[in-house]
Amino acid sequence: MNGINPESGNEINALVDTGSARSLVNANKIKNINFDSYFPPLFSVDGKRPNVIGTKILNVFIDHYVTKFEFIIITDMLFEAIIGINFLSGNKIIITFHLRETAINNIEMMLKHDIIRPSTSAWRAPVTMPEKKDGSRYPLPNIRELIERLCGSRYFTTLDISNAPVYSINEFNFIPFGITSAPAAFQ
Repeated sequence: MNGINPESGNEINALVDTGSARSLVNANKIKNINFDSYFPPLFSVDGKRPNVIGTKILNVFIDHYVTKFEFIIITDMLFEAIIGINFLSGNKIIITFHLRETAINNIEMMLKHDIIRPSTSAWRAPVTMPEKKDGSRYPLPNIRELIERLCGSRYFTTLDISNAPVYSINEFNFIPFGITSAPAAFQ
């Protein structure tokens, strides 16, 4: 991605990294800009700590839209800027154990019948399988009610599954609800 540094008017070449939680900018590209002295913990892939000299919130113009990113200013960087946008892919697939086999079977069936296909999109949503014993419809529970149910509880835990099964990321080939509510392009 190419952009213009508004302070200097120079072109900046940036890498957009959908898996990165942080946005980085090369110190050589933002000379004469005041920056904050906050130093977030940062490690490179090889475990070394890059030379962080500060942070700065900068406006990024992408297709006529302005978005604010907090950039970490570092030296000795291959790219002029790396824009981390992992929020696009932040949702993880969470399926309860007793529904896992059903979900996998349904995904395999939809892949086999070309209802869905593998996707490389950064935009995604998790599989949800609300149980409806009597076949009726009901909305997802109110979050406030769920939190109120926790009132008075003494024990809380989070479980970390280190070897969880890997699920593929898929997208529909057509809109998955009835033809009457689908645009003509998907019919």
